[in-house]
Amino acid sequence: MQKYCRGAEPPCGGVIVTERLRPCRAFRETDSLITRRLALARFIEQVSPRTGYMFGDLTKGGRQATLEETVMLAGTQATGVPRGLTRCGDCGEWRGRCLDPSPRFAGHVMEVLCRCANDNRCGACGRLLHDRKLNANYYDEADGQIWHTPGLSGLGHVCAIAKSSQC
Repeated sequence: MQKYCRGAEPPCGGVIVTERLRPCRAFRETDSLITRRLALARFIEQVSPRTGYMFGDLTKGGRQATLEETVMLAGTQATGVPRGLTRCGDCGEWRGRCLDPSPRFAGHVMEVLCRCANDNRCGACGRLLHDRKLNANYYDEADGQIWHTPGLSGLGHVCAIAKSSQC
């Protein structure tokens, strides 16, 4: 199997997904579009895995904390919530940067977003692609953990507009 990693070819790795999200308008079926669609289908046939499953970002987008961040963000607030998080004045959820309370990600800084930060919308119907921002983290007060919403969660969106209509 040939690898496509540099130049004008698509990047290597991952899973190529097509025809799951709709564009904001219908495009004419030109010869060029048909040719490109067929070329993409051939490319997918050559490089895509036939079995398996997809993962989101297993690191939750975190990174190792600097010494300064470790000192500033260590521990929790009086409520048990990690230092560095504050309540959103609009939705009441937590947001900010903190050290991940999970032992698996000890010493890693995580960005936490509230529901207000969700701006991932369908190009066709304008509805949210998921109830949380894609590729982002949120803090769950009930279990005291930071949870990640992988970008592939948006692929479950069911568009409210019929396939043939335009926006």
